[in-house]
Amino acid sequence: MMLIYFMHYNFVRIYQTLKMTPAMAANVTPKLWEMADIVNVLEEWEAVQ
Repeated sequence: MMLIYFMHYNFVRIYQTLKMTPAMAANVTPKLWEMADIVNVLEEWEAVQ
């Protein structure tokens, strides 16, 4: 549950002061993620396990 919260906080939620997500501000990702992107990452990780 904490992983999903942190992923949403850093990759999905746009902040008014930054006008982008923290991950975009730190140049971790060039695009705004959606919840479906997070689900895909989790499914890929589970497939490897």
